[in-house]
Amino acid sequence: MSGDSSRDFSAAANTSADIATKAELDTRVASRPTPEVEHHLTPGGGIEMQVHQSVNLENESRIQNLRTRLDERSAALNEQFGQSRMHGKAKADFDRSR
Repeated sequence: MSGDSSRDFSAAANTSADIATKAELDTRVASRPTPEVEHHLTPGGGIEMQVHQSVNLENESRIQNLRTRLDERSAALNEQFGQSRMHGKAKADFDRSR
């Protein structure tokens, strides 16, 4: 029995990357590398630069994806909130008109 619950937990932990959260967005934005003013020579050469570029590109892509998804959800919640205030208004108006 306990083996099943640990598998359920690990499956849930693996799907957490698909959930867009403000905390993940803030963490990714904060972890962006800041440009350095001084010359810094690294022994890796071009391959190291390609690796850093691909990691930065992936991070920027995820940041854009998170912003888009969070903005869409926020707009949907605002729309639903506006509609929830009108819920039952037509029935109440009809009942009052009788």
